[in-house]
Amino acid sequence: MSMKESNFNYRGEPTMAEKEALTFEYFKSRTLILSQKDYEAIYQTVRDHIGVNSPGMVLYENFSRQLGLDKVLGEETIKGFLIAIDHNSVPDKDYLKYLLEHESWELYIRDKEGFNLKRVEDADQTLPFLEKTRPAHRYSCYKEFQMAYQDGRADAYLEWWDDFYNRDLTRVENLSEAELARIAPAYGHPADLKGTIKEFIEKNRAIKHWAYDKVLSTKGAELDEAD
Repeated sequence: MSMKESNFNYRGEPTMAEKEALTFEYFKSRTLILSQKDYEAIYQTVRDHIGVNSPGMVLYENFSRQLGLDKVLGEETIKGFLIAIDHNSVPDKDYLKYLLEHESWELYIRDKEGFNLKRVEDADQTLPFLEKTRPAHRYSCYKEFQMAYQDGRADAYLEWWDDFYNRDLTRVENLSEAELARIAPAYGHPADLKGTIKEFIEKNRAIKHWAYDKVLSTKGAELDEAD
């Protein structure tokens, strides 16, 4: 069998694994690795809404238009979605691929063929902000730590995430009244908004620790659908 023929099953169609590989290559082609300055210019709008930092995000087309990226990058570039990652947020270039793995799975696991999280994600989005379980995010955290584990970097990667969250907690403590006023609607205007934002950060940290522990317990195996 030739190399070309081996890329397809006997019906002449790509296998599921090959479709997945092609999809993730496409995601990589839709990724912007940005300087801290350029990333901040984009992410500030997100932070004004939810009050927390993130080193990577998915930019859907409508949001890119809101930010005026269609004029900067062009209509074709922003079409559909882009993945944006802050190059300066990580101490090691290997971490960039872990962040990309996470954002790619967030996109993929929701709508992929066969097992996907579309129904549970749609239901989760109807919950109040702090009650969301974020199933696609949890699954994607596992996948990024799975990759880090395979590289022998899971311990160091978790330490970096802990430092990232600690720095974000400090930043929240210093938010101005104007910043808090912009963020408050997302959390339902709680009496202790800073405490609520910190609770969200700690929930995010807990998911990373769950993913790390799960990867160690499975020795980097694939998750069962029930997980």
